[in-house]
Amino acid sequence: FDVHVLTPSKPTLDLACVRLLQVSIEAAHAQGAHWIALDLSHIVRHTPQGLAALVEIGTAVPTVQLAMCALPRDLTRCAIDLGIAEIFPIYLSIEALQSAVQEQTGRAPEQELCAP
Repeated sequence: FDVHVLTPSKPTLDLACVRLLQVSIEAAHAQGAHWIALDLSHIVRHTPQGLAALVEIGTAVPTVQLAMCALPRDLTRCAIDLGIAEIFPIYLSIEALQSAVQEQTGRAPEQELCAP
């Protein structure tokens, strides 16, 4: 399975950022992606509207497994408190996700990097 890694180009996870991610998620889905990792390591701020939009995306594409990786501490806490962690699995790093995919599928995932 391919793991598509999407990294937001802005440091704020707001509605505009999530809409850009949505376009990239849809493109990866159209290319047959099974796993999409959202690398959120560079996020320094998040808004309620951005988080709500992220939840919408997470429930809109049931054939793709979306995962959040490398979240800053405050965003991790917020994702857990708001129940977002029940929609998106959270991994400490991209490497941790790749290991999990390898364990589930029995083969090493290929990685494709994208920046919306």
